[in-house]
Amino acid sequence: MRTTLNIDDELLEQMTRRFPPGTPKTVIIEESLRRALAVPAARNTRSAGIELPEEVADLVARGVLVPAGRTGVPPQSNSAPLPPGALLADLARDREDR
Repeated sequence: MRTTLNIDDELLEQMTRRFPPGTPKTVIIEESLRRALAVPAARNTRSAGIELPEEVADLVARGVLVPAGRTGVPPQSNSAPLPPGALLADLARDREDR
């Protein structure tokens, strides 16, 4: 299908930055439309069993936000625990420096 489009210059520039230099405008527009319509499996939170608020799910589907890759307790370090009061002393020194 051949058509004439009036695309905002700034929008076209943003789209063009995502592709290698010299990529034809038709390829940039077609691929941008494909990416906008695609919902990759990694972004499909429902299949992962994660329920997001509707506003957030819409942003994830459009590719504006990327959902967390893992949930739960963060990995634990193998190093020795901090001595008692070390964290508080460090925070106090930081405050004094400001």
